[in-house]
Amino acid sequence: MTGNGTEARTIVVADGGRQVLVHGEGGQWSLPRHPAGGPERVRAVLRERWGGDTVRLGTLVDTASGPEAGLVYAHHWCAQPSAAPGAARWVSASGIGALTGLDPVDRALAEGWFGGEFALPDVPWTRPGWYAEATGWLTARLRERGTGLTGPVEQFLVSPWACTLRAPTEEGHVFLKAAPPGFPHEAVLTQRLGTWFPDNIVPVIAVQPEHGWLLSADIGDCTFIEDVTAAEDVPRYRSSVQRYAQMQQATTERIAELVELGVPDRRPGVLPGLFERMLAEPERLGIGQEWGLTTEEYRRLLDFRPEFARRCAELAAVGLPDVLVNIDFWHGNVSFRPQGDIFFDWAETGIGHPLCGMTTVRREFEQNEIADGERVRQALTDAYLDQWTPYVSRDRITDAHPLGEQAAIVWRAWSWRDCVVPVPAPQRHDGFRHAVAANLRRLLAFVD
Repeated sequence: MTGNGTEARTIVVADGGRQVLVHGEGGQWSLPRHPAGGPERVRAVLRERWGGDTVRLGTLVDTASGPEAGLVYAHHWCAQPSAAPGAARWVSASGIGALTGLDPVDRALAEGWFGGEFALPDVPWTRPGWYAEATGWLTARLRERGTGLTGPVEQFLVSPWACTLRAPTEEGHVFLKAAPPGFPHEAVLTQRLGTWFPDNIVPVIAVQPEHGWLLSADIGDCTFIEDVTAAEDVPRYRSSVQRYAQMQQATTERIAELVELGVPDRRPGVLPGLFERMLAEPERLGIGQEWGLTTEEYRRLLDFRPEFARRCAELAAVGLPDVLVNIDFWHGNVSFRPQGDIFFDWAETGIGHPLCGMTTVRREFEQNEIADGERVRQALTDAYLDQWTPYVSRDRITDAHPLGEQAAIVWRAWSWRDCVVPVPAPQRHDGFRHAVAANLRRLLAFVD
């Protein structure tokens, strides 16, 4: 639904959300409509057509099915709404009811906005004023470094689980990433990792721990992997996997520091409890719906709970140390450079078992039909597992790896749960409404 060829609607709000912008033409009224796109693309269209600067608050609807099918953004009008631009007007909740000629779908959306039916994710950057506060903090940190902005601050990414701003400066671009409440440790963890592994972490300029803000500098020239089976990319990917394991091993003596930074405990003994909690939230699993678990799948997972706890205990006894694990490690979160690959996006991390560390790498091959994929997946897995032979035998690691995969599936599902929890109506979002259920479904391959 988010492709550039798709038409989108935007609810442009002002006065703390108490007014919305409607456009009039020939006695007919509608919400602003325009091609779908990222925040800056839509901001530019709104600025060109309606003459004012806006800030994206989030996405209200993004689904291709059901009565609410469509793509709807919410933007905040930055200026005072004293006068509507051109052939437009500002209307309140009472004004919507009295407005004749309003498109029925738009009327339902506007009334849903005023009534709270269509609500934004409960994350800081969906609130009017957040953008100004964040850009003010960013500008102050640059001023302390003796540099300044050379252009406007852009909304690089806005989602329920992250917001990233990009700003041009006299020394190149800088990026401010804000983490949601479910991952408050990312900024301070990234800063600490930068002191441990300076060649492999983004250059951190400043952090704001209370807000979860991370300000970093551009990393310069780098490459990315687009085809995981390309002859020139496989060795590069394998090398990054090995470096990731080496970095993990360096954290074995730093577990206490990680705890102090707020990194969550995701060791095998914790995961059965998280599994129980997810299964006790059937509304997030879409049971019986086309995007969720079937009733039979749900029953099998419920029955698997005691056996999963037993397998987690077996995994804990393998003999490998506790380490920092990024459950979202894969090539999409690595920038490749000759002087040292940069590993970024440390939100979905925890103190856990090393054999959980490759789940997202491996899942890419499950989700996509990749020619020669099984050979490459096994080569990457072997490159990772080989790094742990100083602790236990390779045979023991090989035997225990399926246990680690199962633990990682539950961990990854819980991580997605943390991403989706702030969203008031995840069923309106095709891109992630299925995420918890789809991850848990992977576990059924291990259920007898």
